[in-house]
Amino acid sequence: MRTLDFAVIGAQKAGTTSLRHYLRSHPEIYTPEGETPFFTRDFLYEAGWEEFANASFSSADRECLWGVVSPQYKGDLCAPRRLHQHNSRLKLIVLLRDPIERARSHHRMATRRQQENRSFEEAVLELLDRERIDLSPPPPEPECYLEWSCYGFVLEKYLKYFDREQIILLFTNNLKNNPSQETKKLYSFLEVENEYVPPNVGRKYNDSGPEEILTVIRRAFRGSIIRKFWHRRVNEKTKQNVYDMMRKVISIAPGNIDKPSSKVSKITREKLISFFKLDVKKIEKIQIKYSLE
Repeated sequence: MRTLDFAVIGAQKAGTTSLRHYLRSHPEIYTPEGETPFFTRDFLYEAGWEEFANASFSSADRECLWGVVSPQYKGDLCAPRRLHQHNSRLKLIVLLRDPIERARSHHRMATRRQQENRSFEEAVLELLDRERIDLSPPPPEPECYLEWSCYGFVLEKYLKYFDREQIILLFTNNLKNNPSQETKKLYSFLEVENEYVPPNVGRKYNDSGPEEILTVIRRAFRGSIIRKFWHRRVNEKTKQNVYDMMRKVISIAPGNIDKPSSKVSKITREKLISFFKLDVKKIEKIQIKYSLE
């Protein structure tokens, strides 16, 4: 059975949606529409790769590189082992953002989903009191603003299964400020035509608005018979058409959610920098150049 060639494993709120669209535009690459968290959804994983591939890659050219995109792969410690069992030669793509800014964006997302009533400062001060990183089992999203910004901690888990040469790190600011250079670097890593310039390069695809509401809908049906039928029996082209139609309907729907403040005081910011310093050292230890901004 045909296996994956690569996986984008996060980080969440770091620009993975834009990256997925850039990948999808390349003629030598195929990745399904939307996030594909096969390796972190037990009911999908237990049903088997063949069933998932038949549903998600039914319209894919077998000569193309096949890939999946899911920030969830960086927040679930079962993912490294499952990905390695699937294909030990898999290439992994990681997109990193300043950890504090990523946490702030994560908090705003949780607020839009009505999962969070605390201000960002209130939330992180509670989380800082724990002074630990714990992703097993995966905590609820409002409890992992800091954990999911600890890139070194999670990358260490992946390096138990994959060689460093199988992993490429890209950075959100670089993708935003020089998208052509970053996509060329990415295409070179994947060994496809690297001079190809995506027609949508530089366009920002934001997960807010319609994408957030679609996420809420997906979560509402998680584990249901309807969701299982959707993943297992509906082909990729039909899924994409339905998602496009839903986005159009949602985009014109009225209504806003009052958002608690995402501002952070200088003292709290200093505490956050101190918290993330240990993780930065982990990244440096595995020879990845990175620094807090």
